[in-house]
Amino acid sequence: MKRSITAKIAVFAAITFILLSFIGAIAYQQILKQIEAGQNLLRTEDVLTELEKTSALIKDLKKEDSSPAIAGNADRIKLHNQITAAIDNHLSRLNELKRRQTKADMTFRLASDKVIADGAIFILVTIVMLALVVHFVQHYERERSKTEAIQQAIALKFSGIFNQSSETIFLLDPEGKILQANETGLRLVGAKREDVVGLAYWETKWCHGPAGEQERLKQAVVQAGQGAVVRFETQYKTADGGLVDIDFSLKPLKDEKGQTVFLIAEAHELTDFKKAERAVLESEGRLRAIFANMGEGLCQLDAAGKLVYLNPAGAKMLGYEMQDIVGLSMHDLIHPHPPDMGGHAAAECPILKSMKDSLAYPSRDDLFARKDESLLPVRILSSPLVIDGQVKGLVVSFEDITALKRAERRSTAQYSVTRALAQSDSVEEAAAKIIESICFNIGWDVGAMWIYDEVTKRLRFVQMWHHKSFELVGFEEECRRQAQVEELTSHGNAFSENAPLWISRSDRENNPYFLSVAAKNGLNTAFAFPIRNEDTCIGVIELYSSELQEPNIELLHMLDALGRQFGQFIERKRVERRLKESEELFSQLADNIKEVFWVATPNLDRMLFVSPAYEEVWGFSQEEILKNPSIYLRSVVKDDRQKVADHFKPENMGEVGSAIEYRMTGSDGDLRWIWSRAFPIKDENGTVVRLCGIAHDITERKEVEKRVSEFYSTVSHELRTPLTSIRASLGLIEGGLAGMITDKTGQLVRIARSESDRLIRLINDILDIRKIEAGRLELKREEILPQDLIKVTLDAVRAMASENNINLISEVKVDQHLICDRDRIVQVLTNLVSNAAKFSPRHSTVVVAVEHGVHGSFRFSVKDSGPGIPEDQKHRLFGLFQQLDSSDSRPKGGTGLGLAISKTIVEQHGGEIGVNSSPGQGSEFWFELPAPIASDADNIGETKGHTILLVEDDIQLTQLLKVILAHDGYEVTMATTLAEASKIIKRHRPDALILDVQLPDGNGLEWMKKLRESKQANDVPIIVLTGRSPNLERYGHPMLIDWIDKPFDEKRLSEALKKAVSRTEKKAGITGEVLSSRSG
Repeated sequence: MKRSITAKIAVFAAITFILLSFIGAIAYQQILKQIEAGQNLLRTEDVLTELEKTSALIKDLKKEDSSPAIAGNADRIKLHNQITAAIDNHLSRLNELKRRQTKADMTFRLASDKVIADGAIFILVTIVMLALVVHFVQHYERERSKTEAIQQAIALKFSGIFNQSSETIFLLDPEGKILQANETGLRLVGAKREDVVGLAYWETKWCHGPAGEQERLKQAVVQAGQGAVVRFETQYKTADGGLVDIDFSLKPLKDEKGQTVFLIAEAHELTDFKKAERAVLESEGRLRAIFANMGEGLCQLDAAGKLVYLNPAGAKMLGYEMQDIVGLSMHDLIHPHPPDMGGHAAAECPILKSMKDSLAYPSRDDLFARKDESLLPVRILSSPLVIDGQVKGLVVSFEDITALKRAERRSTAQYSVTRALAQSDSVEEAAAKIIESICFNIGWDVGAMWIYDEVTKRLRFVQMWHHKSFELVGFEEECRRQAQVEELTSHGNAFSENAPLWISRSDRENNPYFLSVAAKNGLNTAFAFPIRNEDTCIGVIELYSSELQEPNIELLHMLDALGRQFGQFIERKRVERRLKESEELFSQLADNIKEVFWVATPNLDRMLFVSPAYEEVWGFSQEEILKNPSIYLRSVVKDDRQKVADHFKPENMGEVGSAIEYRMTGSDGDLRWIWSRAFPIKDENGTVVRLCGIAHDITERKEVEKRVSEFYSTVSHELRTPLTSIRASLGLIEGGLAGMITDKTGQLVRIARSESDRLIRLINDILDIRKIEAGRLELKREEILPQDLIKVTLDAVRAMASENNINLISEVKVDQHLICDRDRIVQVLTNLVSNAAKFSPRHSTVVVAVEHGVHGSFRFSVKDSGPGIPEDQKHRLFGLFQQLDSSDSRPKGGTGLGLAISKTIVEQHGGEIGVNSSPGQGSEFWFELPAPIASDADNIGETKGHTILLVEDDIQLTQLLKVILAHDGYEVTMATTLAEASKIIKRHRPDALILDVQLPDGNGLEWMKKLRESKQANDVPIIVLTGRSPNLERYGHPMLIDWIDKPFDEKRLSEALKKAVSRTEKKAGITGEVLSSRSG
């Protein structure tokens, strides 16, 4: 294109040069002609000069020859004259020619000058024109380059806009043939540009949609060709054969003469629009459904305040049908009440004012008139309906606040009652205020109150009130008299039935009490309602009205609530009275007992109370310790201070507190022993709010115990030493070291050795009892097989049993280890087996067995064939120094200490002991020891099933739960303290956690809150198993599955565990997927 333009410019320059050359040639020819004409003029001028000379000669001749001519020859003269005339004429013509020649010469000179000037101008013009042509060509080249760049940019923008437009665009010629199509359109219909260019628009494959569309498109092309803009909705057939809704438009593009040169076809896909349209229709449907089903009333007014729409709820509230009131003035219809009832004129109506001011008015309370002319209390919210900046109407929503108004009235009465109760110091004072408040707020004329007297067991008239404008005659006196015949009165019936009683027009004539007390004073309605403390009626309030009133459910409920409130006040006053009496008793008790009683804050930073005995025991004043509790520890012996400080920590006290003995130095410097028990006081959430304790001086007891201990030690030493020698000597004699002895002597020696053994056992039993009483019986636990315990026991008593021909048999049905004090359990078994051997007949069998008991425990039993034990004697078996036959003639011997010691040993192991026996059927003594609670913190490995961490300090419950969970296929890990549970979780994350609340080292719920903050176990599902009420608001946890009360429901626990485990599995699955995706 650039080359063609350059060629055109070159041609133009050449033509210009040729034209200028042609003009120059013509000018040059003219100049030559002018030069030739000038030469001719010069020659003519020479002729004229000669002619002038001839003329002058002729004139001279004429002057000389005139006379002879005239004289001699007339003809000659005539001829001469003719010639002269001709010459003159000729000369005249020559002169004229000369004159003309002179003028021509001047013209020639001027023309020559002009030619020269014109030639110079021509040359100058030619140069200027050439310069202009060169400048024009250069300028044109620059402008052409700019224009081409702009055209290219415009073409690029057009191409971008045209092809990237989200609209489908086709460029057509006036006959409807496609000249160009953008990418959007081609993608929509699945066509290529070369396939559609040149086709008539209606012949394309996407226009073969609904019938008649091609003809419709032809008509549209004709109309657009005539200058009209055509638009309609149609359908395109897409590449996949489907149909899409299209908004189609055809617009003409005209030139400067108004002729249509192109047609622009645009197609906008309406799929999203149709979806939006459907969504709008659905939204409108939902809104209509909401309006139709909402509980509040909703109406729309036009600009004139007339009703356009009223929803069903509003119509129901007002008692109208919508079609009956549409088009009517809302204010005149439902807002017409007079100003004395809170109404407004139409000009002052706040609802219409909202439309007038174009402002949304906040909610306000008002009254609407119903169709039956009753008034409906409503709460209104009005907002102008603005369309295109113009207020076109008003939207008013309103709700029925009848119940709210009733509640406000009830609240006012309740507030008045509450205030009266708060300002009263006695029931009588409160009664007068309450009756007045109730009657005043609900508009009744008279009120009276009766309270049940617990002494006389009858209702006692307390107080009455009546309106000042209402005079009563004998009313109060009659009320007091009628209190003695309460079963015939309305208040008496209300009390006996513990229910409200309404006496209205229909039944007042049949009530003699009403006629005698109320009717004669002009009172026509009575209402009695009970005063209740919880569900117990403790009094009655009766109200009277001069108007005939019908029963009102709302009033019944309101006064019932007030009756309960007053009942609580009466009960509180009674409690306060009893509390005052109790405080007086407590004060007398605290002032007179020798034990120290104290109450303090949980961290002992403030002592709230300490009894006067503190001054006697510690020797310091009460005021000192109340001001500075730290002096309590200062008096404690240094070696005992840490022990005492730990004793007062709430987490070390448990549920029932803890006891301790320690030493202190009194103000007199004497060392004293103190026994102290401290226990926590907790709120409903299990949080310690107070610490209480008692303490007393046990210095004297300690001295006695010391002397007793020294006595026992001395007796033990002094008896054991000679007994050892005696037994050893007897053993030597029996062994033949002293020589051969006779059978009789050997028998006597064996008797003596047996009795010395019995005496040693007696001494050991007495010392054990002493240890038990002193609380110093220590257990050395170890892991051992049950059959080993039985073997050691039978080996020890086999000789004694053989003397009576008693056969000892062991039956071991377990092969697991248990944890116990080996020597002490052998002591228990020895005691039971020796007793069985002693009381069994000769040649009988004693069976010693061990098997699994309830909840996986170890159950040891010793069964004999003895005489059996009567039922009424069993309770004495395990007491100190208790025997069924305590006479000196008893054949079997014994001190009655063995079973008592055995009971203590078994119980210290966390087990229990008992007997199954009937007279003549033998006896079975048994005891159960709990299965070992592995400190599963040290024995955690991989499990086949889900691992459940059980945090519970109750051994029996732990065993029960372990059996239940094991039966369900769970692996159970157990911890008895929170510290142990924390250790387990750090080493191995359980699948679920069963948690008790009260544990030896703290509160399980507080621990659960800390667990939630940990990163390792904050997602472990938790099941709380406790006897406390749930407090999820305070101890909520996102992984808390259930809160189960004790005693628990096994099915509920099982379901909770399944839910917990499923949550763990779900989390594990998600984690596995994440890890897999990362590794991949």
